[in-house]
Order: sequence, then C-alpha cells, then structure tokens
Amino acid sequence: MNRALPFTRLDEFLLKEVLQETPGTIAVRAYQPSLERPVFLKLLKPHLQEHTRWVERFQREARICARLKHPNIVDVYTIGEQDGYTYMAMEFVEGLSLRELLEKTGPLPLPVALEVVHQVLMGLEPVHQQGIIHRDVKPGNILLRVDGTVKLTDFGLAYLGEDSSLTQPGSILGTPAYMSPEQITGEPLTPATDLFALGATLYEMVTGIKPFAGENYSACIQKILNEDPPPPSRYNKELPRTFDELIAWLIAKNSEERPHTVREVMNRLEKFPEFSPGQHREELSQLVRRHIRPSEEPDVQEIPATSPKEEPETEPELRSVRKWPVPVALLLLVILFTVVILGYLGRHMKPFRSPAGMDTGAHPRNQPEIAVEDSLKNPESIQKDTVAETITGKEQETPAVSAPRQVPKNVPKHFGTSFSASRPSGNRPAGKKKVSASETPAPAEPARLVLNIAPWATLSVDGNTVDSLVQHKTLKLPPGTHQIMLTHPRFPPKIFRLSLNAGEQRQIEYSFLKQAGFLMVEVRPWAEVFVDGKHQDTTPLRFPIILPPGQHLLELKNPYYAPVRKIVQITPGDTLMVREILNRP
Repeated sequence: MNRALPFTRLDEFLLKEVLQETPGTIAVRAYQPSLERPVFLKLLKPHLQEHTRWVERFQREARICARLKHPNIVDVYTIGEQDGYTYMAMEFVEGLSLRELLEKTGPLPLPVALEVVHQVLMGLEPVHQQGIIHRDVKPGNILLRVDGTVKLTDFGLAYLGEDSSLTQPGSILGTPAYMSPEQITGEPLTPATDLFALGATLYEMVTGIKPFAGENYSACIQKILNEDPPPPSRYNKELPRTFDELIAWLIAKNSEERPHTVREVMNRLEKFPEFSPGQHREELSQLVRRHIRPSEEPDVQEIPATSPKEEPETEPELRSVRKWPVPVALLLLVILFTVVILGYLGRHMKPFRSPAGMDTGAHPRNQPEIAVEDSLKNPESIQKDTVAETITGKEQETPAVSAPRQVPKNVPKHFGTSFSASRPSGNRPAGKKKVSASETPAPAEPARLVLNIAPWATLSVDGNTVDSLVQHKTLKLPPGTHQIMLTHPRFPPKIFRLSLNAGEQRQIEYSFLKQAGFLMVEVRPWAEVFVDGKHQDTTPLRFPIILPPGQHLLELKNPYYAPVRKIVQITPGDTLMVREILNRP
C-alpha cells in the first residue's frame, strides 16, 4: 500500500514515493530535474522540530557526510526546511542494503565478502583520519549498488570526540548485536570500535549468523562482554583457519588487542588468496541485480509462456501412473498384496520364540541413533524483554561461585573454549604418597556479597549468569577480583569490579529507578500508549511508565480519533504527567 506524500514538491525536488516511514522521519524517493538525477530525501517530521536533540542529530549527520566526500560514502547534496519539515537530500543508491542481501541469499562466498569489507574499509579510512568514529557499522548501514560499489551510510550516531549534545548520562549508543565492549562500559572510543562492528558484520556475511545475537538486550550485552563466539569455520567448513584468526583479531574484547587502523586490516586481507581488490565486484553486482528490480521497470510479475503442445500441469501423479508400463504396474500390485498378507499374519500369529525363550526382534543397540540439531544454526533475533509484574523478594543463599581459572599467556586462545580444572578420580594413582588430613592446606574462607537491587536485575558474576529477577541475594565468592554485572532490559547495565578478601562481607545497594523517571498519562476518552514505538499500556494506566532519562516519543492511539504524537522529556526521579483530549479525524 502506497503511503501518502506530505507534498509533491520540496524546493527543487519532485517527490515520487515514500520508501519508509517511522514516527520521526520519512524516507522518500525523489527526482531533481535540474541535474536529471534521482535523489534520496530524508525528512524530519514537524512535531520533532521543537526538540533540539533530534534536530541536532539530523543536522550533524548532514554536516559530517558533507565533509566526507568519498566514493564509498553516501554523498549528501544539501539540507533545508519547508512547511515545518527539515530535510536532507542525499545520493540515491540504486540497489539494496547488505542486510537485505543476506536475508535473500544467506551467507556470501568468501571472495565476495572480502570485497564488501575492503570497500567499507576504504570508506572508513577518511572517516577515522578526521577523528570521527561511525559508531553504528552494521549490515543495515552498508549499501550495495547495482554496479558492485559499496557505500557506508547513516552517520547520525557518529562520535566526534565531544558528544556533549548527543548523549545522555548513562546512555548507550549503537545497535546491540554490533556494539563493541567499550561502547557498553563507557571507555574511550577509537577506530578499533568500528573495526569490532565490521568484524561482527564479516562473521555474519560468511556464516549467516550474528555472533553476538541474544534472546534479549541483556543477553546480547552479556555475550559481547564475556563470551567468544565459535569460529566461523564451524559453520562454514570451506573457510581457512587464517580467516578464523582474522575474525578473532577484529572482535577481541580488549580494544588494544584489535587492529588500530584500517590500513592494518587491509594489509591482513592481502594475505588471503581469495582476496583480489575489484576482481569480485562483478560477482557482487550480479547478486544485487538478481534480487532487485530497477526503479524504472514496471512492477509486473513475469510469467513464463506455455507451449500449446504442452498439456496442463494438472494431476501430475495420475498422469505419471498412466505412462507406466503394464508389467511395472502388476509388480506393484504383487508387492502391495504381499505387504497386506504379512501385516495380517503379524497381528494374528503368536511371536516366534528362540530356544532361550526370548522374543526375536530389534535389539535396542540396533535402533537408529537420534540426530540432535545444532540450535546455534538458528539464533533468535534480538528483542526487548518485558518487565515482570510480580517479583519475589526472598533472600536466597547460593553455592559458592568458583573463581575463573587463569590461562597462561602462551596458550593459544580459541573461540568458545572454556578452560576448567579437571577433578581427580576417586582412585589414587599408584606410587603417589598419601597426604594426611593434617598436611592438607585448609581452603580459604569464602567472601560474602549481599546484593539489594531495585526493581530487579539479571545477575552475572565473572561472565556467568547466576540468577534472574534478583532483588535480594547473598553470594559466597572465593577471594580475589570479581566482576558483577546487573542488567535490566529497560536500563543500561551496571558493572561493579570488586576485590574481596577471605571471610570479608561486602554489600551492594543499587537502584535502576534512581537513574529513571516516570510517565503518567491521562487521555479522554481512552488510548493505547506507545513510547518509542513500543506498546506500554491502555489508559487508564495502572502504574506509571518507567523510562530512562532523556527525550522519548509518546504516541496515543484510538481507532476512532486522530492519533497524538509528541516528544516528552523524562528527568531522573521525577514523574511527568501528560493529559490529552483526543479529537475526531
């Protein structure tokens, strides 16, 4: 269904069709008659004009792209304003995004994937040279043109070194499945941040699997901070070991262990025999052309012609039976008759017993083995949790959490490999001297950690999830340094690093609510309440809506009235009251 255009002409641009619409923006395909070229228009809706954060993001994206003129970066022509809409005119890329291509084709051949990465690196090089971090490299922001050219787009979250006007305290910017650890923990951002996201994208290109996908936002953050994905060659046997090493280098947890510049990655790519700059651009072009229809072609489904001599494709099974030779048909009848007779005898005759008195039949060891499907082949997409309404607050005592084993530095680090101490068997090896109980050193007394959390959190210790929906809990931990992470689907995660002594007792008091604000809505006659595109409740609200601080898009919808959309500012610790009377459309 075609969506309505806000107007047919915008300054010198003729608007053709709406490509995508969100609560805050409209993407439009347009045409510029003076230069006879198609144009991509991005419009900011009027109800966002009064909110400086949205306008600033929009304008800074235009300024950044305007000074980054490069064949592998989407070009920005101009920005302007008309009838309350702020717009940005950009290069129209005839093709599709890498995300769309992966959804249509699945994993790409390695030479094609390396060609895509090489062109993205060429676009990132001038970006990093100007001190800019893209901060949102992902398949959806990589555009593939029909001629095989790759272009990087969407600099709305780009980091310029100051970010004072862009970020809110405690906020995390980026797409969860591709964010680097330092984006989550708040450490300084460097070019290695974008290279981490590119490594996750390359992993997905050759396997079809997001390496850090989780069932929800918290699980995704947990994987990025603490888990290494399996090597890509586990899912694609044709990948060389050197490719696994390349991915491990790009997505290392510590930014210092990743490449520091684009040039380092390019030098590494040159060592792959499958990599030949520009040689596989035509293959990429063919993949793109296969899955798009040029904009000038009519939207008509092509139906292959049927020769008049061909009979219609009806009842193919019966037609094939009629063509069988008579002897074959008779043979099938004999087989069918034999099966019926044997089935009858099997039901009415007593089972034959062996001399030992045992029934003959299939032995369990002769039964076919049950194949177990690898669940990692179909990872679930990231989605946000819902907040549980009922939470138990009983304090729990959990077993001691073993300290992580330290791996020597000279041991190669492999993906998905866990090192754990093996427990000796009950039999003492021969020749070993028995140690008396008095000679055995006493184990160190564990430390106790008491947690009080509001409203609740998923608790992880040293990268291992311990419990969910935690409000009050006591942990016994071995002496040493531990990382405690509290995650909640509606708030940024909180990380504590503690050094505990033997027998020590420590306490953590933390409330996500102190970092949040509340929204209360009254609507006449009633409305469905949406915040940032997610349904919250139906008025009258039972409880205030808990939100992180900052600006949010509030939408009130009733099928019999005109919808209401407005930006609300949430302040930590305060409750914002919104009252609206809906009008007839």
